[in-house]
Amino acid sequence: MTDELPPLKRCSKCKEHKPHEAFSKSRGSKDGYNYCCKACQHAYYAANAEAIRARTNAYYYNNIEQIREYRSANADTILEKMRAYYRANKESFRKRKKAWRAQNAEHLSEYNREYLADHRDEIMEQMRERRRANPLVHRNSNHKYRARKKGNGGSVTRQELDALSLAQAGVCAYCKFQHRPDDLTIDHIIPLDQGGPHEIKNICFACGVCNFNKSNRTPEQWTDRWYLRAPSQKVNRKRKSKKRPDAGV
Repeated sequence: MTDELPPLKRCSKCKEHKPHEAFSKSRGSKDGYNYCCKACQHAYYAANAEAIRARTNAYYYNNIEQIREYRSANADTILEKMRAYYRANKESFRKRKKAWRAQNAEHLSEYNREYLADHRDEIMEQMRERRRANPLVHRNSNHKYRARKKGNGGSVTRQELDALSLAQAGVCAYCKFQHRPDDLTIDHIIPLDQGGPHEIKNICFACGVCNFNKSNRTPEQWTDRWYLRAPSQKVNRKRKSKKRPDAGV
């Protein structure tokens, strides 16, 4: 006897002979494929959607404790299977998600507005916490949005920014002074206003003073060149606060 399957399989519903790719896989059958083809399955599910959904819900609620115990005991295995299935069908998931969003765009917009109105304070606090915990990620997302809006293109990952930050070690790319790494800002060597891309080769870390003075100019266009002077010749740009006379005197 040979273990090879016949080239065609007969569907028990439509009685047609089809290749095995037209059948869903089934561990309970001898040949490993379902008794009816995918087309007949889809037609059956479409015609009996409400009844199938009711049976599924009834089974779930009648066996909820056993289902929870099984899921908790096999959580890692189930999660790995879900991830593997998603990686294998990523494009299909994206297409279905995009189609669903387009079909329910009006409903989603209304739901988002209502949810934002009811949870505004909570959402804003969560955003502040994320910004405080990951200032570099927040700055990178802002620059990425600006580059996409201007049509410059480019993208920078968190790993690339971490590597660049480690290489500069808190030293400003322009004034060469030592700063705390969290105090440095992301600067585009060729500014976004001049068509510079948001890519790691066009990015350096600079202190706030240098970034502000450089503005939307390239280093060559930065005519001030104060960062090239000796440290003793640098100009103190802080204005002295003047005491205002008391209004009552």
